[in-house]
Amino acid sequence: MATKIGPKTVTQRDRSKNLVFCVDAACSRSYGGEPTTNIQTGGGGSGGGDFSSGSTSGWSFDGKTGGTFDIYTADTHSGSYCARLKNATNEPIALWRNITLTNGVTYTFSVWVKNLNCPTTPYFSSAGTTVSTVSGGGSFTGISGNWQRFHWTFTVTGSTGSFSPYVRTAQNAAQGYFLVDDMQIEQKSAPTPFTATSRTASTALKNISGVGAQGTSLEATTFETYGQSLFKPTTRNVLASFDKNQGHIGGAYWDFDGTDEYINCDGNSAAVVGSATLTVTLWAKPIDDNNNQILFAINGSGLGTVILLRVSCNNPTNYFDVYSGGVTITGTTDVADGNWHFFTYVRRGTGTNEAHLYVDGELQTSGTHVTALASGDLWSIGQEWDAGPTASQFFYGPIASCMVWSSALTAKEIKDIYIAQKGRFGK
Repeated sequence: MATKIGPKTVTQRDRSKNLVFCVDAACSRSYGGEPTTNIQTGGGGSGGGDFSSGSTSGWSFDGKTGGTFDIYTADTHSGSYCARLKNATNEPIALWRNITLTNGVTYTFSVWVKNLNCPTTPYFSSAGTTVSTVSGGGSFTGISGNWQRFHWTFTVTGSTGSFSPYVRTAQNAAQGYFLVDDMQIEQKSAPTPFTATSRTASTALKNISGVGAQGTSLEATTFETYGQSLFKPTTRNVLASFDKNQGHIGGAYWDFDGTDEYINCDGNSAAVVGSATLTVTLWAKPIDDNNNQILFAINGSGLGTVILLRVSCNNPTNYFDVYSGGVTITGTTDVADGNWHFFTYVRRGTGTNEAHLYVDGELQTSGTHVTALASGDLWSIGQEWDAGPTASQFFYGPIASCMVWSSALTAKEIKDIYIAQKGRFGK
């Protein structure tokens, strides 16, 4: 009978089996949110989108006649501070903080607001070098005495350059206040579910190896808003996407473009050191691009190769192989066939140094790997490091999850995991 670990998301199969790393595009516990543009990061003298510095420093405000902007503490959406704005009597007021936007990229500007007694309805607007194509914006229709989130999505088709995202409200002879908090601009076509902390390249992904399988749930409203479009960073992780036709949770995955996208998983390598036993698994759907593609890589702190799980373009093409210590172990089937596959690498470490490759729960080949692991090793999904450092051998296609154990799973355990999770991927 198969071990029950899902099939909702990939999580810890058995704490006794020493799962040390687990991330899943469909699980909000591992994927805390998309990286965001810098308006909301803050604190210190520069201020932040959450106004956490308790200061107006770093912000620009045009109050016209009688309009005001101050820091407010009696009521906030998160943290200890928010902004309080009062409308002017003669012209619309505006609050903003300049950022740089890139031509051709889609952004979503979101803000939390609450009306106190302002007689006019606030709205989004903008100015700057990109103003010809993204000026204007959405009204905060329905703003009330409760905290609400409003967002505005736009694509820059003018020019790359400085951009001033405004929160405004119209003039009125009568004056009153409304509150603003947790402003952010994300490089995507929908707002990410709010988290109180800033999301960056390093915090957008979380290791959920400590989450028990039976205690993990996936809310229907959680994954559906995770990254409907692909963000193309140069040095950091990709957005989550989903396919409603793949599995009952929508088949969430990270869609790598094969040119510059990867996930940095540093900070986890201390769990497996020396001639350690380990198991690495991934769900992925490779696309043939005539290049070697890295599924998962461990590089030394000096950027040397330790272990590379990859889809090879050489002898034969599009087979799963693992390279370590000058030795390549190659699988037996073409895995760039348009289907999802469950890739597994097991290294038994000191004593036998056995290495085994599995695809879809079936053993394909075995060999010997002996390269030592170190606590300062660099882990990556979707690429490996060359000297420089330079990211290389980018993966092309979807990857949904990655797990690492500090123990060797048995053939039966690997098969059980595959059986429990394959329904998510239409298998």
